[in-house]
Amino acid sequence: MKGAAIALVAVVFVCGFALGNPPLKEPIQYEQLCNNLKIAGNGTIDMSTSMLDKRIAMEYDSALSGNGLIEMDQERVYSQAASKITEDIALGNRNDSSKMNLFENSKVTYSGKIPIAGEKYLLSKEFYGGIGASVKDSFSVNQLEEVQKTTFGSTTTATGAHLIGEDTKGAFNGSWQTDSRWHKFFYKDLKSHQSFSGKFEMVRQVKLQEEEPRASSMAVTKTSSLENVKPGDVVTYDYQVKNTGPGSISNLALIDSDLGQIRLDGTMLMPGQTISGIANHIVTENDLLKGPSDSTATATGTDSFG
Repeated sequence: MKGAAIALVAVVFVCGFALGNPPLKEPIQYEQLCNNLKIAGNGTIDMSTSMLDKRIAMEYDSALSGNGLIEMDQERVYSQAASKITEDIALGNRNDSSKMNLFENSKVTYSGKIPIAGEKYLLSKEFYGGIGASVKDSFSVNQLEEVQKTTFGSTTTATGAHLIGEDTKGAFNGSWQTDSRWHKFFYKDLKSHQSFSGKFEMVRQVKLQEEEPRASSMAVTKTSSLENVKPGDVVTYDYQVKNTGPGSISNLALIDSDLGQIRLDGTMLMPGQTISGIANHIVTENDLLKGPSDSTATATGTDSFG
């Protein structure tokens, strides 16, 4: 990086996971905003953006002002329907195609005798169904090289149930401050603060995410080929295991309390999918003494939450 007489690499992770709010429903008639900007020149800069969307519990504010030599390439895409915008991002341990309600990619280079001042604030507003998490950046620098990606998700098709994230790389000469907070009334208050003044290089990742509530479930049915049986009869039992939850289930297994493990057609179930199994059994005297509730079939597996 240019202009870094003193070098500091700051890597900051702010991560939190808690079972809580379900994703917000996307409106059938949704709204979008796309804003692309490329500029290069020397002069006065004065920019600001403010967005408040109660439907997706998002509050966003940003401002930039200064007077000097600047180059900027900025893209901002916002949608109430996260399924409508997709982008490849590298955020924390993720590096894939993601769907979000807000993407912002920004590259800025600046130098000038008058410092350029900037501020960005992103909040998942709890009052409207968000998680009460926020990230705020503020800076005043004479020299700046920055590449930043900002993401926000809160609706049903967003990658992650509720997510706020930033991925920043750059160098600056001046002052920079970042404050991250996650607050819920009566039981949660997480804070992270970083402040630097001087010449620095920075690599920073911030991620605040609430995991989607666990709702994995399966339904098991067991039917027999004969109703009235006597000792020595061969009965064929048919098993049906259905994934009734919202996510995939792997490592599927089925245990019958009388017959032991039952072989199934597969070990993976997608949402709504059903897998079958068959077992033959020779009826004994003890079988006739048992009641219907004495025999059970239990399915187990690993869901997307692990």
